[in-house]
Amino acid sequence: LLFTAYCPGFSILSPLHFANLFLFFSLFLAMNLLRKGEVTGDIFNIGFFLALAVLFCPAYIVFILLTFAALNVVRGFQFRERVVLVAGVLVVFYLAGGIAYLTGHWREFTQLQGLRAYGVSHLVPSDSSSVFLIPWAVLLLVVLWQANSFFRKRTMQEQKRISFWFWMLLVSVATLPLPKNLAIGHVLVIAMPLAYLSAMWFFH
Repeated sequence: LLFTAYCPGFSILSPLHFANLFLFFSLFLAMNLLRKGEVTGDIFNIGFFLALAVLFCPAYIVFILLTFAALNVVRGFQFRERVVLVAGVLVVFYLAGGIAYLTGHWREFTQLQGLRAYGVSHLVPSDSSSVFLIPWAVLLLVVLWQANSFFRKRTMQEQKRISFWFWMLLVSVATLPLPKNLAIGHVLVIAMPLAYLSAMWFFH
């Protein structure tokens, strides 16, 4: 919240706020997978919330791929769990596509959620000054520079959690060039992992 409220350009009700909200729900469930035996319902909900996030920001589709990789680390490869995750994703798109078709918005839905949503990015002019992004850039460099220190004197379970957040941060940065119209507000995609790792660095 502090990160997103810092820059005045993020004070508008952006779709990225909703995308981050559903991404937060999926992360909350993912962080508890290490402590559970039966997680089929949680994995379905993770896919469900991730798909909702993609509806608000198509670039978030890369987090679905990240979840597949994370499950390999946390749970090992289990084909049944991958099917459940995909089912959670497909249910959302099936329902959203069905509603769009029934209400006569199928063309708009395919344009917003199909391949046309991606392409070579070009920066959209914004009233927000890029100066506000300097602290974000500084913290990002510090966190990456001090990456090794995060894993010292940590249990194996804690190291897996920290590795997950670092991968999420790197994947978040990778989403920035995906949208066709890149605005300063898209930096919100790195808010959660950068805030989490920055807090760990401050109180390390």
